Amino acid sequence: MSRFELGNMARPAPAIIGRQMLDLAGAASSASATTSAHGGVLQPAGVSVSSVAVNVGCFNVGIDQNMLTSGRSKTGKDKLRKVIETGVAQGKLNLLGLCEVGGHDQGLERAGVFPQDLVTENLTDDGYRAHSVRAYMSIWRAPDAGHHGEVSLRPLDAAFPITIPGYPTIEPQLVIWSFVVAAVGCPSKMARHRQGQLHIRTPHGRKAPSAKHRIEITTKALQELDAWADSGAIQPTVRILTGDVNLSKDVAMSICQHDAGEPDVDRHWHVQ
Repeated sequence: MSRFELGNMARPAPAIIGRQMLDLAGAASSASATTSAHGGVLQPAGVSVSSVAVNVGCFNVGIDQNMLTSGRSKTGKDKLRKVIETGVAQGKLNLLGLCEVGGHDQGLERAGVFPQDLVTENLTDDGYRAHSVRAYMSIWRAPDAGHHGEVSLRPLDAAFPITIPGYPTIEPQLVIWSFVVAAVGCPSKMARHRQGQLHIRTPHGRKAPSAKHRIEITTKALQELDAWADSGAIQPTVRILTGDVNLSKDVAMSICQHDAGEPDVDRHWHVQ
C-alpha cells in the first residue's frame, strides 16, 4: 500500500515524496499485494482530501505466447481473467501489474488480444481499465463516479518499454507507466505515480542469470525509474518497481541501502 499526498496543481510541489520497491520473490506462485482500509475510506461531502492510500499488487502470470494464439488461447485468456478478477477482489486493489503475459517481446498486442476484453464485465462496470505493453499488463481503477474521497487513477501518458543495455542474452525490459492519482470529488488535488515493471527472465535453454547480473539489472531499473519520475515533475511523485526480479528480500534491501545517514522512506528506495 502506498500513501499519496495530494497537491494543488496550481503550485509546485516536491518532486519526490516516496519511492517503493516491492519484494517479488516467489511472485510466480502468489500475488504480492498489501491492503488497507484507507483505500476505500469514505469522506463526508465537502471535506478536503489531502492524501489517499493506493493498494498495489503484482503477479507473474507465466503464460507462453502460444497460449494466446493457438487452440489453447481460450484457456490462456480464461486464466488471465481469473488472475485479474481474483487479484483485484482479494487485494482490494487500485492497481494490478502483470508480467510474463505472453512470450518475451511479444504479448497481447502481437496475439491480437484487446486487454480490456480480459477484464470481467463486473470489474469494467466498476471502473477498471487495462492496457498492455509487450509481455506486461496493468489494470487500474478509474471510477467515472464514486464516493467522495475514493481513489482514482488515470494514465498521464503512454506506457513505454526500455531495454536495459549490456545483457544481450537476457534482453531485460523495463516498462514504465505513469498515472495521475486523485480522489473523487477533489479534482484540483492530485499526485503522480510512476510504476516500473521488470521481469528478469531465464531464456529457454540457457542458464539462469547470475545473482550479480540480477542485482545490476535491478539497480539500473531503479535508476531509470528515478530519471523518468523526476522528468518534468511538478507534483509529488511516488515510484514503485514491481515484476519479478528473482532476488531475495535481503539482497533487494542491500540494493536500496542509503550511503550515509538515516534512511528516509519518503526519499529513498525501500523494500516492502
